[in-house]
Formats: sequence, structure tokens, C-alpha cells
Amino acid sequence: MGLDAGSITRVRKGCYGLVDAPLEWYRTISELLDSLGLVKSWSDPCCWMWKPGGVLKGLISGHVDDFLFAGSKDDPEWVALTTKIRDHFKWTDWEQNSFVQCGVKVEVQPDGSYHLSQPEYVEKIPEIYLNASRKKEHDQPTTDREKTMLRATLGALSWFAQQTAPHISAEVSLLLSEVATSSVEVIHRTNKLVHFAKSRKDHKMVIHAVPPHVPVGFFTWCDAAGQIRKDGSSTQGILVGLGPMNLLEGEVSKVIPISWHSNKIEKQCKSPGAAEGRAAVAGEDYMYHARFQWGELLNREVDIFDVDSVVKTVPGCLISDSRNVYDKLQTAEMSIRGAEKKVDLELLCLKQSQRNTGLILRWVHSEAQLGNSLTKGNSKEMQLFYNLNFKWRLVSDDNMMSARKRRQHGLGALQQQPQNKQTQETVETK
Repeated sequence: MGLDAGSITRVRKGCYGLVDAPLEWYRTISELLDSLGLVKSWSDPCCWMWKPGGVLKGLISGHVDDFLFAGSKDDPEWVALTTKIRDHFKWTDWEQNSFVQCGVKVEVQPDGSYHLSQPEYVEKIPEIYLNASRKKEHDQPTTDREKTMLRATLGALSWFAQQTAPHISAEVSLLLSEVATSSVEVIHRTNKLVHFAKSRKDHKMVIHAVPPHVPVGFFTWCDAAGQIRKDGSSTQGILVGLGPMNLLEGEVSKVIPISWHSNKIEKQCKSPGAAEGRAAVAGEDYMYHARFQWGELLNREVDIFDVDSVVKTVPGCLISDSRNVYDKLQTAEMSIRGAEKKVDLELLCLKQSQRNTGLILRWVHSEAQLGNSLTKGNSKEMQLFYNLNFKWRLVSDDNMMSARKRRQHGLGALQQQPQNKQTQETVETK
């Protein structure tokens, strides 16, 4: 630029390398989209809605400089709007039907559904090298260099788990919690998980198409495994899905995974019931946000000062396999009693949500609990979910029979208990 060394220069606009460049870029995007009539989402400030006349007709979602546009190519107004954006920023790559977004391959299917996968990403996840003698030292503590490699490999696996592979979420979460005090045996388990992930690199997450006339709601499976971590803490597994309301009637229906979590319960849980209670509270919290965001998309106007009024327009069902949690929340007025009063006080949040937002509570046996695969290394429930092409059932049972007793009676995981000897419905589980 012809400047002398030591010259003081005033930068007139954001440029690459400045710490505030991402914020300046976001402001530039936001100002343009606002000027074109798009409305920024309250629940996600990187999502803009195009709602002419209060009806959702387009969405734009951004991640740094990668953007997703959702709208009808047959709508001339939407086409004109996207053309203005295209001309303003001079982006070179505009892809549709099959493209990669944030490392995830997105493919549109003939039936209108989407497949999400990460085969190329998974193939690049590195195993941790151990020489022949080191491999035999299972009980020896890891070195600082090995811990660094563990964090890198598990971080890569974690991204895969978060984006498209809930079936490895629990094992990744547990391994990450062991890095600080790890032994060589943890490296072996991590490498085994890498090998497993690569053997299933072509796994695809199915996002079903939802016909406009089908009423839908959010369904959240929440589970907990008490005191299974090295430090004595507990793990919660939560899956939030979007599905048709006929799930409540016991139908086998399509479920769209929205978000899933396998993580440590920060508060110490003295009993399995306490862990289940806290997992239920966390699950409702995740679902509350999803219900609000869906309500934002569909409602003409949103009152941010009365969030419950938005959330209650979207059905929400919390699914637990804990009799303790279910029985407490079934009472008209919940009493605070027993050894874990703090947990009961937290459960009052769910009781309030039942009243204010119409939260529905359902109990299922453990083998019909999708959250079960997010608390332990065994992912058989999730595998069954995949085998059924991302379909599931809320198994109803007035007698609340345990999974063990159901097996003794010859009932499959998703098989409804027959009402009489003449009627018995089964689901193929292979």
C-alpha cells in the first residue's frame, strides 16, 4: 500500500484477520436480509424467515459464509429475492439437490426427503498410533502427547456423532470424560470406535418429508444411567424428534431426529431416580426451545414477552421409562418428599409446563426408549430405529410391564401388548 513502517492507518471496513471481522460480516448479512423484508428468528439469530402476509414462504440459515436457502423455485417473488442476494455477494457456488454443508453431505430424494451423511469426513478420522510394545501396556497411564491425540480423535468423532451419528454419541461422551485420567486401554477403545465408525461410514440420517396436511408435534425421549462415569457422575441421553401426532395413538410412524445429547449430568445424583428426574427436566428444556422455534416458523406473530403462548401452539410429548418420574408427574399436585427434595423441586418445572404449554407425558419400557442408546455403549434401540427407516412407536401398556417381563411373555421391543388372544400386532425388528 506504499505506507511507511510504523504508520497509523484507519481501517474503513471489516477485513479478514481482524477479531471483529466475523461480527462485521454478520452485520453486513443481517442488514441486507432485513432490507429485503426477511425477519430474524428470535430462537436462532443466524436464521431469517421470509413471511409475506405472515405466511412462511422462505428460510435462509447461515453458518459463517455457508448458507442454506429454503423456498419454492416456482414462487417468482422468492426467486427474485434470492437473485438480489446472489447479485449482491457474487457467490460462485450455488448448489442444490446434492451438496456438502459444514462437512455434511445433503441429498434430496425423489419422495422429498433428505439423506445426510459424512463418508469423506469419517474416512479422514485418524486412529491413534501405538507401537507393538506400547499396545500391550493396557494399564499404563497415557502420556501428554497421547492425551493430545486422544482429544483430537475424540473431537473428530464427536462432530460426527453430533451431526449424523447418534449411535456413537454415548461412547464418545464417556471416552471424553476419561481422557484426563486415561490409560492405554482408553486408546484401544477409541481406536476400536474409529474402526466401527469407518465400517459404517455410509450411514445416512433420514429427514422425512412432512405433508402439509399431517399434524405434527415434538417427541422427546429422555433416559439416564446413574453413576456410570469414572468420577461417579451420571449420564443423560436425550433425543428430540418431530413426528406425526398419531404416534400418541400407538402407530408406527416416521420420526425426524431434531437434536440428540449424551452428556454428563453436572449435579451429583444419589440415586437412579434422581438421575432420571434431571434427565427429564433437561429433555423438556431442549424440547421447549424446539417447540418455540417451530412456533416461530408457523405463527403469524410471536410475542417474545409471552413465550409460553407460542410454545403451547406446538404439541410436545416427553417420554420416560422411569416409573418414579412418571408417577410423580401424574398427580394433580406434586408433593416434595423423600430423600431427593432438590430433584422434586426441579420436576416442578415439568408440572408447570404441563399446565402452561400442554406438555404430554408418556411412559414406555426401557427397550422402547430411544434415549437408552444415548446413555450406554449399547445402541440396539437406535439400530432398530435405523432398521425401521427412522420410524418408531410409543408402546402403550396400562400395566407398565418391564422390558424383562415383556421378553418372558414373548413380546418384541415395539410390539403392543395384545388386548385379547384374537388380536396381536407385531413389528418387524430385523
